[in-house]
Amino acid sequence: MANIILPQDFVDSCDGDWTIRTCETAPNNNKEESVWIEFEAWSPAGEDLPLDLYFDGTCQSLIKSLQEYCDTFDVDEHVELWIGSRGQRGVPGTVSELLEDAKAIDKMQKDLLKSIQDYYKSKLLEDSIGAIRLDLEIEPERGL
Repeated sequence: MANIILPQDFVDSCDGDWTIRTCETAPNNNKEESVWIEFEAWSPAGEDLPLDLYFDGTCQSLIKSLQEYCDTFDVDEHVELWIGSRGQRGVPGTVSELLEDAKAIDKMQKDLLKSIQDYYKSKLLEDSIGAIRLDLEIEPERGL
C-alpha cells in the first residue's frame, strides 16, 4: 500500500466535522488496486466515528461508496448497539442522549456526502468529461 496525497481543494471541501486520517492504495475484494480513504469525526456525545471507504479514484465512485454507507446507517440499530453500556466508558447515560447522538451522527454522515457531491458538481462545471478523477498523487517512499 502507498500513501496518497489528495488535492487540497478536495480536502478543504469536506464538511468541517470530518478530517481525512489516511488515504492509500489498497487491494479490493477482486484483487484489483483501489483507493482506501478513512474519514474521522467525533459525535456531539464524544463517539469516535472512523468511516472507511473504498473507491476507484473517481468522485462518482467515492460518492457511491459513501451513499451506500449512509443508506445502511440505522439510528435505531446504533442506539441498540450502545444501550447496554449506558453511563459506562463515556457512553451517554440515557436513551434520549443516545438517540440524539445517533441522529446527529446520521446528519454528520449526510453532510459529508453533500459536501463531496457539491465538490463533484463544481468540478463538473469546470470539466464536461463527467468522470472527474481526484488527481491522486502517490507519496514518494521514504528511506529508512
